[in-house]
Amino acid sequence: MACFDNGQSIHGATLGWLSGNIEGKTQDGVACRGKWEILSTSDASGSAQFICEDGSYGSASFSYDRAKPGTIWGRGEFNASEAFQVWGGRDLIQRLQLAGGHFDQLCDALNGLKERRSAL
Repeated sequence: MACFDNGQSIHGATLGWLSGNIEGKTQDGVACRGKWEILSTSDASGSAQFICEDGSYGSASFSYDRAKPGTIWGRGEFNASEAFQVWGGRDLIQRLQLAGGHFDQLCDALNGLKERRSAL
C-alpha cells in the first residue's frame, strides 16, 4: 500500500524473501510492477523501485519489523517529485476493514497509527 500526500493510493502485493516482486494498481486501475530488496538485515532496511503502465515510476526506502515478517513502512517519491508513504503487512486487511473499506481511509488510519507510535 502506498499513500500519496495528495490522497491517492496504490495497493497490491509483494512476493519474495530478502528480495522479490511488487505488483499493484492505482485507484484509477493503472497496473504497476517492480522489485524490492532488503539492503541490511542488521538495520532492518530495504528499497523498492516500480514502474506503471502509464509510464509513471517511483522508488522507496523502507524499514521492516523483524518480529512480524512482511510488516514494512517507509517513504518514497513518485515521478521524482510526489512524496508517498508505503506500508505493508498481513494486518493491512484488518486495518482496511476498520477504516471502512476505502484505501484513502486506510491511508488516514495508517497515518494516525504512525503518529501514535511516534508519540510513545
